[in-house]
Amino acid sequence: MAAAVATPATPTDPGRRIALPRGLLTYVARRALYGLMTLVLVVSTVFLIIRVLPSDPARTLAGENAPPERVAQIREELRLDEPILTQYLDYLGGLLRGDIGRSALNGRPVAEVVGERIPDTLMLALLAVVIGAAAGGFLGVRAARLPGRWVDRALSVATGAGVAIPAFWLGLLLIKFLAVDHQVFPASGQQGPLAIVLPALTLAVYVFAVVGKIVRSAMIEVLHEDFVRTALAKGCSPSRAVWRHGARNCSLSVLTVIGLQLGALLGGSVIVEATFSWPGLGSLVTDAITNQDLAVVQGGVLCFAFLFVLVNLLVDVTYGLLDPRIEHS
Repeated sequence: MAAAVATPATPTDPGRRIALPRGLLTYVARRALYGLMTLVLVVSTVFLIIRVLPSDPARTLAGENAPPERVAQIREELRLDEPILTQYLDYLGGLLRGDIGRSALNGRPVAEVVGERIPDTLMLALLAVVIGAAAGGFLGVRAARLPGRWVDRALSVATGAGVAIPAFWLGLLLIKFLAVDHQVFPASGQQGPLAIVLPALTLAVYVFAVVGKIVRSAMIEVLHEDFVRTALAKGCSPSRAVWRHGARNCSLSVLTVIGLQLGALLGGSVIVEATFSWPGLGSLVTDAITNQDLAVVQGGVLCFAFLFVLVNLLVDVTYGLLDPRIEHS
């Protein structure tokens, strides 16, 4: 995130539309360019890593007992017998044409295969962010209002544990207690609308921990500002001062954190999706790696990177629109 410098507010006509912050469009264009460079770097890195691995995708697809002629035929079909530079340039050319290849397993276009999985991953990540941000935000504000009290101490312990606990281990615990022992929620897959609850809770714990820490720190700082003390001195109730003045003034930093968490979850849900057999993009990439379906692996990683860059760009734009005094330098 670029540094945000607040400039003094100027009186505005209530009926007049708020203009975009000066330089925001230039800033967005620059961020979009950086995002494009990031995508190229990710694509190039994944492409090279896959190509230098000692495994043979052609042998895996043909089967262990396949004759050498069949392996050679598959290698030729996938163009794996060509120099790496030629393969790389062909792949980039396909990306520019909107063609990210075909699955070696079923011959379907990778864009179609990946596109079928994106909605499930988005739904899971969004639900996790909503749950984690709501719980972390509420308890963070409560802890800031009562520093040193039991709420503050409990939040400190909970956020520390939330950051430290591995997601796959937490997921297995939830499956054990809430699916196997008590059968409250389905353990895996899409067995009804409640199947999303356990994977969403698993991802939400980390979001809760990060948002809770940020909200508490930001609110404590804001509540010591002069304008909050002035509002209290004028008879404003503590709750109104906290939610109307305090929460509003720390909302931008919280928005940034939530946006980053959403982007991270879109790309970091691979292990959780595999743990719960959730049919999202993460499990697709995991299966493609196991089957050495190179085109699907590359397409899935490219989609993850694109979603992450897009979310961060939207956060930057929203950041400037919510506070026209912000100038990005």
